Amino acid sequence: MMAFKRVLFTFVMFLTVSYKNVFCEDNEVIINSDCEYYCYSHQAPVGWLKKGQTVLILDYYYPMEREDGNFNIYVEIQTIDSKTIGYVDECNITYPDNDRTAAWWENTLLTREYYYKGNVEEIYQNEYALMMDEGLDKEQSIGMMKHFFSENRLLVSRGYLIIGNSQGSAIYKLAFIERNGQNYTFHLTDYSKEEFRLTLIEDGSTVAIIDFGASNKIYYQNLIEYSLNVKYAKYDDEKSKIVKSNVIRWIQFQLSE
Repeated sequence: MMAFKRVLFTFVMFLTVSYKNVFCEDNEVIINSDCEYYCYSHQAPVGWLKKGQTVLILDYYYPMEREDGNFNIYVEIQTIDSKTIGYVDECNITYPDNDRTAAWWENTLLTREYYYKGNVEEIYQNEYALMMDEGLDKEQSIGMMKHFFSENRLLVSRGYLIIGNSQGSAIYKLAFIERNGQNYTFHLTDYSKEEFRLTLIEDGSTVAIIDFGASNKIYYQNLIEYSLNVKYAKYDDEKSKIVKSNVIRWIQFQLSE
């Protein structure tokens, strides 16, 4: 009987280790450099954390878009003594298994490949012409593009995934990743802790979300669904400035006809 229990224990431990795959969620992390912490969405810091300090990650998080189009992700933390609760930039956190995947796209801002390889007409058809299905005419949809154009982007950080543009970005918490060759299946939760998964495939220079599944509706689900099978490439600030300039000229020409 004891031998059977030892075998069973070994089997259960094997399943546990195998299931962890690339990353298993753990709420205890280390502050990797002296840094500030904040109240929610406040610009001014309210205190400091020290390098080497152990803190616990709590439930809440939010993205803050930077001027360069990338994101800072602020994560709610609590000190071990429970005396300090605040938000700290995720870049100041080291997770227990910090190497995770070492994939080229990790912590790299991505943007839709057709911004750099296609033309403005393609951008319009993929993103703004769809508004005509909601009752807008072509001129109105081009007007929306004029006032609200910004690139759709994708970012997978150490513990979070962000998708969307400046008018609407969704951030989700990453539990773990399963890898099968060039396919990565992300297991995530939204703000209401609804669980879902999406599968990303990469070819060395681009990534694309090829599958999505959720038992219940999640926050900003349409941002993911509209991005299925769209290739994302590494964001390039200079190329994006050219794209924006081309978009402005195209819109002016369309509205002057």
